[in-house]
Amino acid sequence: MRRGFLGNTADPWKDLCLAVKQLQNARLHGDYHSDVVSVIIYHHKARIACEQRSIIHDVAQVLHNDEWGGTYFGPAITMASEVISRTDFNQYRVAFLMMSDGESDDGEEAMTLLHSRFEEHSPVIITIGFGKFAMIKLQQLAALAGGTFHRSVDGVALANTFREIASSLSTRVAAVARR
Repeated sequence: MRRGFLGNTADPWKDLCLAVKQLQNARLHGDYHSDVVSVIIYHHKARIACEQRSIIHDVAQVLHNDEWGGTYFGPAITMASEVISRTDFNQYRVAFLMMSDGESDDGEEAMTLLHSRFEEHSPVIITIGFGKFAMIKLQQLAALAGGTFHRSVDGVALANTFREIASSLSTRVAAVARR
């Protein structure tokens, strides 16, 4: 379920799009023009919004979600695993960013499988909870994969989190992201 949070606009989805745009700009200003991004939008089901799209293109324009419903992490993580499997690991290092503003009671099995499947490639796993929800489960999922968890209570904090992440990624990255 979509849950609102106080951000720098009245619309949390717009806050997310602005934060994604800032992350993209930070990578471009860091001279990472060869980065590619894949975006998976999910709620009770998952769909690929874009796959291995050059970061020089406006990534935020693919962030459209016309359907809202319960939040299930498992299908999104499974889909991300399939997208990651199509990555050229000789050219890119994977950063998997999973963001949510909703709670879920699933995802452990899918995250464990993703971690074991790609452990030899040392993917960067980051989960981000925004708003007041999604904190405990996203912390657990990050821990399962040896990743890190960030909490962003509003659009300003989310933009700051993305800036921190952008500066911490020092290699070319195929990023898999979500709403």
